[in-house]
Amino acid sequence: MRDLMAFGAVAILLALGLRNAFVAYLCWAWTSAIALNTYLYGFMTGVGLNQIFAMLTLGHVFLGVKKPGRPFEMNRTGLLMALLAIQGLVAATFAYPGFGRNWDYCADLFKLLAFCLVMPILVTTRQRLHALVLVLALGMSFHGLLDGLKLLASGGGHLARGVAKFGDNNHFAVMIAMIVPVTYYLAQYSAQRLVRNGFISVTLLTVLAVVATHSRGGLLCIAAIGFWLIKNSRRKVASLVVVAVAAVGVVAMAPESWTERMGTVKEAGEDGSFLQRVMAWKRSSAMAMAHPFVGAGLGAAAEGSIYWKYANQEGFLGFIKTPPPDGIPFVAHSIYFQVMGDMGFVGFFLFLAILINAFVTRNEIRRRIQASGDGLGWAGDLADMLAVSVAVFAIGGALVSIAYQEFFYMVVMLLEVIKQLVIRESAPVAGKTAAAGALVKA
Repeated sequence: MRDLMAFGAVAILLALGLRNAFVAYLCWAWTSAIALNTYLYGFMTGVGLNQIFAMLTLGHVFLGVKKPGRPFEMNRTGLLMALLAIQGLVAATFAYPGFGRNWDYCADLFKLLAFCLVMPILVTTRQRLHALVLVLALGMSFHGLLDGLKLLASGGGHLARGVAKFGDNNHFAVMIAMIVPVTYYLAQYSAQRLVRNGFISVTLLTVLAVVATHSRGGLLCIAAIGFWLIKNSRRKVASLVVVAVAAVGVVAMAPESWTERMGTVKEAGEDGSFLQRVMAWKRSSAMAMAHPFVGAGLGAAAEGSIYWKYANQEGFLGFIKTPPPDGIPFVAHSIYFQVMGDMGFVGFFLFLAILINAFVTRNEIRRRIQASGDGLGWAGDLADMLAVSVAVFAIGGALVSIAYQEFFYMVVMLLEVIKQLVIRESAPVAGKTAAAGALVKA
């Protein structure tokens, strides 16, 4: 029954997407965020919904069935992403032979690159931008909504395991924490009280879902969000209320096992899980030192065929004492060491450039808004919340391997799109100001 309902919904969306490129793009975004196949069990499980809407969108753009939007113009963000994808292709080409995820990761890089490069072409107005943000928020927060409700229903006993698209509970915690600032923004800018309260509820339930993962990295992400809201938000009272309610909810719902696990954060040097991560970082850094320009290949850290090549090497982390190798290959356990080991130092610095570029773009948006005057406060607030999402990725990702999850890259490109919109909308204001100044001088 669930598969039949999904089939009917997808058929309607497909018909709408055939008529309109932007609708097809929204469906591409939604199927990327929600991972619908995870919740299906019948004939729809193996249908590549995301690929279908991706091809439909690209068909609109390249074949020009209907003029989709603005002409393509390469920007700084798109260029950095393209360079990273090319570096990924080089790394995959020169990788150690014998592991399949190498080319899977490479294909994922080019798919997310295609999505991001199309975004400035189709997302050309504030209305379209908010539609895309809304679709991504509904898709990503759906996972948090389910696990948050399960935690409530179980009286704090539910343990969120994550979904296949994102990985285990630690990966899942960081990914759903990234959507919390976005749903909070939507709650602030929703005109209808019912919708506004709905997004506040989703925000709080997603925080509870992070608690349900029992992930210490997830706790750091939520703490970072709360700190930023209290320190930098323009609506400090409202932000303080939301943070306080979330904190009370966490204390009320968190089981004793969660409290005990979170208490081990300060004991990282004696924690076996942390030391395993350091062991993985040593191997990834050793891979990068052995192959500084191309790395060992995408996904190399998790491959048993490569494990013993670097099992006893310490890279540049030899000053940290760890147990001897146990013969079990682990993932890189860090976005930074993941890219470093996979693509070498060239890929690592490109990845860092994309991260830094997100915050640079946010600052550029803020400066342009201050220069242009009123009317663009929404853009500054959205840019702030997206920057918080990037910060969550940067903090939480330091402990998990999610470097190729497309939602991060979507958020970074959304910041670029906001900047372009602010430039276009502030240009008439700047022109009028200059003209007025000329008249005064005359």
